Amino acid sequence: GMVVPFNQVIAQMLLALFDGFAAFEMVYWSPKTGPLKGKYTLKKLARRPAETLTFLVDDHGEYAGLRQQTMFQGRYIDVEIPGDDSVYYAANEEESAFYGRSYFEAAFKHWDKKFKLYYIAHVAAQRAAVGTRVGKLPKNPGRDEKNEFKQALADLGVAQWMTIPEDYTVESLREGTNFDFLALINHHNSQMSKSVLAAFFDDQQGSGGDTTLVDFGRQSDALFLLMLQTIMGEIEEVINQKIIPKFIDWNFGSGLYPRFQFGSLSQEQQAALLDM
Repeated sequence: GMVVPFNQVIAQMLLALFDGFAAFEMVYWSPKTGPLKGKYTLKKLARRPAETLTFLVDDHGEYAGLRQQTMFQGRYIDVEIPGDDSVYYAANEEESAFYGRSYFEAAFKHWDKKFKLYYIAHVAAQRAAVGTRVGKLPKNPGRDEKNEFKQALADLGVAQWMTIPEDYTVESLREGTNFDFLALINHHNSQMSKSVLAAFFDDQQGSGGDTTLVDFGRQSDALFLLMLQTIMGEIEEVINQKIIPKFIDWNFGSGLYPRFQFGSLSQEQQAALLDM
């Protein structure tokens, strides 16, 4: 009966793998018609962006809710969401209570260095292709003539020609390099893959072909599936421990709680991962 599709809720929960945690405000309602008439039900799990939230704790350090501080439509918002009206999922919470730790934190430093290497490699390629222009001016050049010369030098990387005033000269420095940028970039790619237990990303270095990339019979690749199953189990526990019992107690008081569970990854699904 939720107005937010359940697959969207799961996708938003999985943002915790990137941000460290994903938190939601539980919005309740009691439908006036239909099979849920008169029952307290969940209208939606409304995600609150992680960057706007601070966790609240009680005198014992236990979870007590959320504080959201943000701007919305030109208004400053500072609200507290009680613990009974909110729920969160944190990745690697054993490393940082409530806030969790991103699965991609270990990969970030390698991504950052790879990003810089791409920039440096392109600068090196540009200098090797078109050279570095050096302009020599005579003594006391006119301002307009000097500015025009400087602009012509700047445009020379893409222009086919330029005119040189008398007593001006232009030299082009051809700077070659034997530095293996690709090897270092692939090194950082490999470290990123290993940090998220996806070493099979590196079985091919972009050579193409139909070579099998993943073999879930290998221990290193099976570890990736175990990680996925661990994440699925953690999300199941959030739903089963923090959400379902609340509504069973409100509506029935039976103490009998159904359990949400993901289906196991079938051989076909594993094969789909392999093909992907």
